[in-house]
Amino acid sequence: MRHRNQKHLLGVKAPHRKALISNLCAALITHGRITTTLAKAKAIRPAVEKMITRAKKAKASDDPAVRLHHRRQCARHLRDKDAAHLLFNEKVDEFVNRAGGYVRIYKLGDVRLGDSAEMAIVELIDAEDEGYPKRRKKKPSKPKASSDQSLTEIKDEEETEKKQSEDQPAGDNSPEDKDAGEATDEIDESSQSAEEDSTPEQPADIEEEDGEEAEETLEQPESDQGEELMKSEDDSSAEADDDIQEDGDVDGEDGDEEKKD
Repeated sequence: MRHRNQKHLLGVKAPHRKALISNLCAALITHGRITTTLAKAKAIRPAVEKMITRAKKAKASDDPAVRLHHRRQCARHLRDKDAAHLLFNEKVDEFVNRAGGYVRIYKLGDVRLGDSAEMAIVELIDAEDEGYPKRRKKKPSKPKASSDQSLTEIKDEEETEKKQSEDQPAGDNSPEDKDAGEATDEIDESSQSAEEDSTPEQPADIEEEDGEEAEETLEQPESDQGEELMKSEDDSSAEADDDIQEDGDVDGEDGDEEKKD
């Protein structure tokens, strides 16, 4: 059974795989960043991180035998004296304040021509690199009020509204009534404007004909009114003459009666 057997075989035999990983580790320590396939990047990350951990232990120890032991263990896997010297004397100072995670892998998204292998960039993390900002955890939502509490709150609000309505005099208009009146006025205005917009526009020829007919109707009543006025004047003058004659006859009769007396 091969449970928990998570080795990166890379499709080659063991001697080839060991030499490949050691060479890639030496290149990464020397240059700080390399480009390789994604499978090889994942294979060299644990090896490089173990070497950096040994270098930190050697720097923290005061015993020269312990320092020499950690250096020899790294040199056994690294197979490059210059890279080992660089790691234990210079690069180790960049990782003193870091508790882990010394290697970062970026997926390029491109594939290599020929075998279409996924490519990636492997780099050592700088001492000043704080990494990606941590995501803020969502605060737990407050528990909702129970149904009993909500019912009591609703009842209290209704009681306060009733008290306010009773305290207000009957003649005063509440703000709700004012708002309702304003709303009705706005509705009436909108309906009037809609009716005005809905009335069709009559053409210019029809308007001219209506204007001529209106003028004729105006002229006819004026002439009729003039004739009626003339007739009324004649009738009034005739009535005045009749009254004068009647007055003269009455005066003559009075004079005759006086003479007889």
